Amino acid sequence: MHAQAMPTTLFDSPWPVANSHFDPRVSLPRLPRLGIVTTISHEFVQKYGREVAALNCYAALHGYGFHLEILNPLPDRHLFQGRLQYLLKYLPLYQWVVQLDADVIPLNYHRPMAELLDDSVAVMVVDRDNGEAMSSYMVKNSVAGREFVEQQLALSTGKASGANYDNGDLHEVLLQRVLAVAPEPDKARVAEVIKLRNTNYDAFIPAFREQLDKYRDKLPHIRVQRVGWGHIRSYEAGAQNLADKTADHITHALETDYLGHGKGLSIQISDDEVLCRVSKDMRKSRFFTSRVLRRHLQGFSNKGGPWAWHPLCWDGDKNVCNPQLSGQRPSPVHTQFDAHFVDHLPRAVMRASSRNVYVDLGARGGESVRLFYETFPNAKAFESFAFEADKKFTQEPYMQIAKQFGVHVNFISAAAWVTDTDNLVFGVYDHASSLFKTSYNNLQGEEGSGNKNVERIKGVDLGRFLKDTFTQDDFVIVKMDVELSEFPLILHLVKTGSIHNIDVLLLECHSHELTSLDQEVTEDTCRSLMEYVSWFGVDIVRWNTGHIPGDWSRRYNDFMDKW
Repeated sequence: MHAQAMPTTLFDSPWPVANSHFDPRVSLPRLPRLGIVTTISHEFVQKYGREVAALNCYAALHGYGFHLEILNPLPDRHLFQGRLQYLLKYLPLYQWVVQLDADVIPLNYHRPMAELLDDSVAVMVVDRDNGEAMSSYMVKNSVAGREFVEQQLALSTGKASGANYDNGDLHEVLLQRVLAVAPEPDKARVAEVIKLRNTNYDAFIPAFREQLDKYRDKLPHIRVQRVGWGHIRSYEAGAQNLADKTADHITHALETDYLGHGKGLSIQISDDEVLCRVSKDMRKSRFFTSRVLRRHLQGFSNKGGPWAWHPLCWDGDKNVCNPQLSGQRPSPVHTQFDAHFVDHLPRAVMRASSRNVYVDLGARGGESVRLFYETFPNAKAFESFAFEADKKFTQEPYMQIAKQFGVHVNFISAAAWVTDTDNLVFGVYDHASSLFKTSYNNLQGEEGSGNKNVERIKGVDLGRFLKDTFTQDDFVIVKMDVELSEFPLILHLVKTGSIHNIDVLLLECHSHELTSLDQEVTEDTCRSLMEYVSWFGVDIVRWNTGHIPGDWSRRYNDFMDKW
């Protein structure tokens, strides 16, 4: 095959077929469906080794080719520009090729990325949450596909800076395509936006987004996927991008996700994934429930940007984040994508295949457990676990509840705690019992002092219990009324990671009371605690809001109103 001379000037419209490897005599169906190409400089191989190993595993599970390149084929250009040569290198060997960054990880091992491929187009680009387009796009083995890559490669002859390297070149190529189809009155504005790239990149992005959205459905050979509807999703650091502030873990992976892209995601890669000891059913956990994520999306949509196109913003054809978009729901490439898509709102009726569990911490004589089965929708689909440390409460009322409602109730005569122990100091008062409350006397006093009794009881490590008893696929509601123990318990759940086994937390936060350290818990303390819990994707409801002592009648109704 003769040597290929790279073009050095921008293409005019229509773009010529230049130096194409595409051979129309080759039957595309006989080629492998998809090849994945990742380029990383040698000094970063170890840093991103776990991500690359997991991506290689994902490719092997689905029979995709996986190619890792560590050299810049065009040393005079930035690696992000030179790596386009590797797209051209492998394009003749596959029906489609996708180039992925090294900081990309699989989110759902069971979802084959190839099901998104649309053979009616030659290039598939994905919107990015921040208004850009993803630099990792899919290219079909075709004349039009190769021309698109070569056009972007031609732009890279002049070095850009920062995010302008790969994303900027891609954005300019897309605007060149817009320029070719825009009516004459709009061409001047598109040309102005292209010039803006090299003068003010921050201002260029929203201007680029405006023009792309205007003509996205009119670009020949190109499909531009809306945010959340393509093969890859960005998980950038910073609250504005819906990720944990430290980007240590993905916070909103959905059933419809394929790949996630972001810094610091190696913590998500288990040793089993590195060794490819996984099944296609293995997937990353949703640290944001859909309910919490939707609230974030609604808030960010008010600030502009492409947030409102996210799949969770759609209820049928109605857009709950931006009503003006109603009726414009993106169409999936294939029907099987829509069949797989489930709006995992945290409702038991939508989690029928999961194990539904109610855990009551501080269940006393079973009043709240009984109320749950009387008032919660579809409650009979739940089994329950009731923790009560006060020894005066026995298993008898729970056996009656199980018989009355035909459900399985597990009574655990112990306190939920941060470790397993048989020697936990426990104070019994006239109206309640506690490990921490000292409204009357310090719990470190002698047994039997004042109007409380001190007992030695059993404590169960709540973090271990949640991990050993449930999986993150189970739908778990936890009611926590533990008389000030909520603070060490929640910190323990976060530290052990078992907070992610909880979908909904009904929390009674005991404000205006003293701990055993004589520190007052205020309303601000409770609000901070609840906000802290919500960061980990748990739907949290204040259990004792408007509570009248002895009145249980509205607690679950109040909860459902806030759902």
